[in-house]
Amino acid sequence: MPINQDRLDKMQEYGLTEYEARTYLALLDLGVATARDIANVSRVPRTKIYSVLDDLHQKQLTEIIPERPKRYEAVPFERYLRQFERDYQAKLKKIEDDKKLLGSELRSNGDAHGLDKAGSFNVLKGRKNVINRKYEMVQRAEREILEMGTEFSGVRMGYYLPLLKEKARAGAALRLLCPVTDANRDNVLEFAQVGEARSTSAKTPGSVILVIDDAEVLICHYVPDDEHLFKGEDVAIWSDDRAIVRDMKNTILAHWEKAEKVGAATKAAATLRKEA
Repeated sequence: MPINQDRLDKMQEYGLTEYEARTYLALLDLGVATARDIANVSRVPRTKIYSVLDDLHQKQLTEIIPERPKRYEAVPFERYLRQFERDYQAKLKKIEDDKKLLGSELRSNGDAHGLDKAGSFNVLKGRKNVINRKYEMVQRAEREILEMGTEFSGVRMGYYLPLLKEKARAGAALRLLCPVTDANRDNVLEFAQVGEARSTSAKTPGSVILVIDDAEVLICHYVPDDEHLFKGEDVAIWSDDRAIVRDMKNTILAHWEKAEKVGAATKAAATLRKEA
């Protein structure tokens, strides 16, 4: 099957990286092949082809034929899509369940004590909608922007980093909490020039919380959690319910106190990495 941009884009919409999509399409064309032959056809670097094939095997898109050398065979993509759909439906059900919990139990507790007025809830689907909502929320910020994210949410933050800098100049306090890795270190260090950043080793795959001005919150799960800006089957809940906003902010702050400040050590490591 020819490798063209339309096929690559479509496969990346369902959780594959570009290298994985190239490798899979090459394998469809070759039938059964060695890693060397697959690398030649897919134009994936030979230094990466084995790890890409391992990733495809974990996603159940390839079978390994135990010969010397190893050979690989593609698994029908529709089988992968069926599993992808099941996983997506499970995540969507969890979001809907959380929506009911946050929208009824917590809101009712607040109303019962006369503390908070019930707020609104919206469910968003698709990365483009989620990223656009985050951008809109940052635009509305006046006092505080607080985000607890993942490795790649730190990378995608580059999309609205100019807006964050603008908000910082206007006097808003910015805080970012996420794992700092080679993938996002430059983005986090750039953020740290205008706000406070801390690094956490806590594993929250795909999960992000963004709180703005104690007024609104976005709770998101990225599917998949990668560096693409607009390609992903993400699901998220937005709310301006005061009880929910307060609880989510307290969740971030609890992790914040235990996290390591992004400072001189991180910057030194980044400098060494660039010089290497």
